[in-house]
Amino acid sequence: MMILRCQGQIAAFLVLALLFMLLPTAAPAAAATPIQIIVNGAPVRSDVPPRIVDGRTLVPIRVISEQLGAQVAWQAASNTVDISSGRRQVRLQIGALTAMVDGTAVILDVPPRIVDGRTLVPLRFVGEALGATVHWDPQQRLVSVQRARAALTEVSVHPDPGRGRIVLHLTGPVEYSVQLTGQEPGSGPQRLWIDLPATDLQLPLSQFAVGIGGIFRGAAIPLAGGDGLRVVFEMSEPTPVDVQRAENGRDIVVTVGYKVVGVRYGYTEDGQAVLIEANGPVRATSFTLDDPAGVVVDL
Repeated sequence: MMILRCQGQIAAFLVLALLFMLLPTAAPAAAATPIQIIVNGAPVRSDVPPRIVDGRTLVPIRVISEQLGAQVAWQAASNTVDISSGRRQVRLQIGALTAMVDGTAVILDVPPRIVDGRTLVPLRFVGEALGATVHWDPQQRLVSVQRARAALTEVSVHPDPGRGRIVLHLTGPVEYSVQLTGQEPGSGPQRLWIDLPATDLQLPLSQFAVGIGGIFRGAAIPLAGGDGLRVVFEMSEPTPVDVQRAENGRDIVVTVGYKVVGVRYGYTEDGQAVLIEANGPVRATSFTLDDPAGVVVDL
């Protein structure tokens, strides 16, 4: 009886083993699909991949600065990150659930943190604080960010000695184009055009005085046949200009060179004088010559 019982147990074991071999085996768990970020329809790559923490997407601060046109400053002493775009100011502290937006305290769902030497911040919070729209697709593990339209909020004039500056203050980066007209004699009025596509006008007045170099006034008008603005600077004479994006990645700086526009000789209460006229503030140095006698003035 014992022999038969053992043989029956062995047979049952073999049947179970055969059934187990015939059953479909479970596939190994697939690795999680990397999180993708798209800003204004263009994919964004990062040296440190985004992470999901407590249902929130954390991204390297570089993504914010480069893709949303924000300026970032790291304060090592306090472990804080200052993010600015236009007039919006955001301050985050590593490991803290409280952030400051334009001086007002806001509670975060997840704090910023440092991972692999990179500062990671909550994308939705920072993006929306800077005026962008953020959408998360859990099926595709895709974060879509639609950056807010840029706006021209101010035009400031800086008559610096030697060279002047005109700054177009924008709330975000814009791909601009530049054109000079009328620089040749007889070719019409001299103008500098700066085209700002997909940009709104938020100036108190569309026309403004300039008064440095040969540029006497400017105006912001709708971009012909397109969506955006054209900033037009009118010149009284051909003027050397250089147009570059500012270090903050948003503003546009027009550097204006000055010129000597006249030299006059006359008399003053102290004697004879030579008046050198420039169309902007200049620094001057001078020295005398003995043979032949003369005065040299460097501007």
